[in-house]
Amino acid sequence: MASSPSQSRYQSPPYPSASKLSDSMCYAAYAASLKYSEANDPVYNQLCQPIHENLLGPNSQIHEERVGGDTIKGILHDILLSGDGADNYTRGASDINVQDKFVFFDNPTFQGNASAKARLRALRSRGKRSQKHMSMRQHRQCGSFDFPRKYQRYDIFLPMHEMWKEYIGELLRNCRKKSIEQCLLAADFHGAILAVVESKNKSFIGVQGIMVRETVNTFGILTSENKFRVVPKKGSVFIFQFDFWRVTLHGDKLPSRKLNQADT
Repeated sequence: MASSPSQSRYQSPPYPSASKLSDSMCYAAYAASLKYSEANDPVYNQLCQPIHENLLGPNSQIHEERVGGDTIKGILHDILLSGDGADNYTRGASDINVQDKFVFFDNPTFQGNASAKARLRALRSRGKRSQKHMSMRQHRQCGSFDFPRKYQRYDIFLPMHEMWKEYIGELLRNCRKKSIEQCLLAADFHGAILAVVESKNKSFIGVQGIMVRETVNTFGILTSENKFRVVPKKGSVFIFQFDFWRVTLHGDKLPSRKLNQADT
């Protein structure tokens, strides 16, 4: 059956296929989910959120005069009225000269006094520590760890050790039994063979040799291997033996000794 020319010229509008329709629906769903995820992203949550007018109380109304350029003046107005100088301002003041004015939210006087006191305490404690102990740099500058290499020979100081044995023997014979401790605290140990039996620094335990130099806080010991070791008195225990005497020296008590010559 032949169709009329008008019917032949009429064509139905193209309808999307099922696959194209499903693709468009998936894209729309993806766009909606993407928009929702962006709106709820934590980065956007940090932005200020608008407050519904029903949530604003009667005292939270935003005044029209504060909107725009007067917002800062309104905030400063409230701060100045709640501060120590509130008597100088009145609630009805319409204009406040904020030029060259400073508002402190904390108490700088209290913080300044506290920080100054803390610094003073730190300086005092540092001064006390410096009186008792020398730094490693000060020890190196004073030569506490140095000893002339040409004298770092154990056999050179053996005669001094023999002289020391005569000295300590006479000292102990002339001391009374009740004053032996005081005699030993005042004795000269240059030439004595000292052994380190205890120390906070484990590397010093077992060091033994002739004591060739004493300072307020250290013993300089020359070992039989011709090595010079500087052992701190504090936290260390030394022993020496003479005839039937075996004496233990606690280093914590030795810094109070009065040395015959000035030392570091």
